[in-house]
Amino acid sequence: MTEHDPAAAGAVAGESAGSGVRVFLSHASADAEMARRVCAELEQAGLRCWIAPRDIRPGGDWSEEILAGIDGAGALVVLVSATSNASRQVAREIERADDRGLPLLPFRLADLEPTGRLEYFLSGRQWIDAFRPPFAARIEDLVEGLSSSGLAANAPRTPAPAAPAPDLPPDDWDRRRSSGWLRRFLEDR
Repeated sequence: MTEHDPAAAGAVAGESAGSGVRVFLSHASADAEMARRVCAELEQAGLRCWIAPRDIRPGGDWSEEILAGIDGAGALVVLVSATSNASRQVAREIERADDRGLPLLPFRLADLEPTGRLEYFLSGRQWIDAFRPPFAARIEDLVEGLSSSGLAANAPRTPAPAAPAPDLPPDDWDRRRSSGWLRRFLEDR
């Protein structure tokens, strides 16, 4: 497996660096039409999405770009259907996202439960039943779930800035050193 630079993950996946890829849409190829619809609805609501094959660069290595898309995401939405239940690729994507600590949101396209590897990763998650009308309300539920997972629309995923060093006049350094504060500060760097 190749290593990926998380800061460059969006660029590898056809996004400009720092563009804030937010939601990775995992789906079986048989569910591509519904995946495109969900993608369009989420992006209309202000959430950026990564979806194959749209975000795979022409000539790009499919598996590397999938990995980069997941690594650059803030959450994974999986479209659960009979075909995704049987898909080894969908299971791999969910496993990778879970390993990265991403929130997993199951969006069920049919009245069925995840099985096998999908069951392992999704059984403890609250499902959204997309097959129950109205579909627009289920999209609202999905947007709400993504927002409550800590995703803010159009917010780039960046680490919190480091706390600035204290601004102490030079004569205070000696006084602070005796209290151990400076030593602990420098050891933490």
